[in-house]
Amino acid sequence: MKDKILFITAYVPHKAAAGEKNTMIMLNDLAESYDVDLVYFKYDYDKPYLPERSNVKVLKVFKNSKAIKIWGILNLPFLHPVYSIRFSWSKLITLKKLMGNTSYKAIVLNHSNVFYYGKFLGRNTPKILLAHDVIIQRALRTASKLMQNICRFSERLCFNLPNAHIFSFSQKDVDIIKNEYHLPAKVCLDYIDPDIINKRVETIEDYYMFFGDWTRKENYEGALWFIENVSPLLKKKTTFKIIGRQFPKEKINNNNPLIHYEVMGFVDDPYLLLSHAKALVSPLFNGAGIKVKVIEALACGTPVIGTEIAFEGLPKGFESSMLLANTPEEYVQAMTDVTTDIEVRKKLRSDFIECYSKDSIRHYIDKL
Repeated sequence: MKDKILFITAYVPHKAAAGEKNTMIMLNDLAESYDVDLVYFKYDYDKPYLPERSNVKVLKVFKNSKAIKIWGILNLPFLHPVYSIRFSWSKLITLKKLMGNTSYKAIVLNHSNVFYYGKFLGRNTPKILLAHDVIIQRALRTASKLMQNICRFSERLCFNLPNAHIFSFSQKDVDIIKNEYHLPAKVCLDYIDPDIINKRVETIEDYYMFFGDWTRKENYEGALWFIENVSPLLKKKTTFKIIGRQFPKEKINNNNPLIHYEVMGFVDDPYLLLSHAKALVSPLFNGAGIKVKVIEALACGTPVIGTEIAFEGLPKGFESSMLLANTPEEYVQAMTDVTTDIEVRKKLRSDFIECYSKDSIRHYIDKL
């Protein structure tokens, strides 16, 4: 009989967004060694998660909405909203009843939104805290001094759980945790989608690609900035394919007849398109944490043109395929400089995948 893991995640695992897809792959990986009890939060418009492994059991689905998030803030008014919007004392009671006397090998708390539950669940059970973003980094960039202090207090409190093991998705974020909170933390590299592993670099087609979850403000604002500021400078016919859900195509303001933006929405296999693109374009000016779309592009053997923020937290050694651009003129030059050499891309693909094939959370729990 396998040991059990309780896995609590703030979002529905699915393929349409980077973090949620990483959660899907992680659940499948954990199921190789453990039986997994899953708890997740769901808006009414989200499709339910259907486990891909028979030993992943959905223990509870909690409803989510704007009103419920406000109620969470009222439940924990002393915390930054990132740490309170998924919390309520009634949910905590429900969780404890569902867990009963089950003995779990570990409790995985996936995303800062659900960390606070760990203060009250299985005091002697190891807690795996997966910090997709280190929130103080985002606050230092955009928030007032007061909100920075509230964020720092909240994050420190939620990291200081009994028997906690903190992970984040880049060495930079791990270093921030160590420097800000003087707590040990480890790098948990994102899982690379098996669909990427099975792709081969065979041909490069004449288009560039935008790829992301366009419900996130920093993603669509960066893309619209590019369309408005870089498009007018391009002097030859160029196609951009925009992949991902809910891109605000009504906001496209492109007056250059040479440039075509093809909004494709969600596609089942974006990695075939990504591996054939000249480059991924990632003009990010806000945000924190590692950018999964950049990881996936490099794992496909596709260079990336982007800002410093787009490349934060990535491993060293791949700078020649990460073309830094901050101004419209730099983007135009980078599009000229990007390599179309198949052999260079094959080497990028194999080297990057090898770099990311390290110990997983499952292997870490095995050693507890």
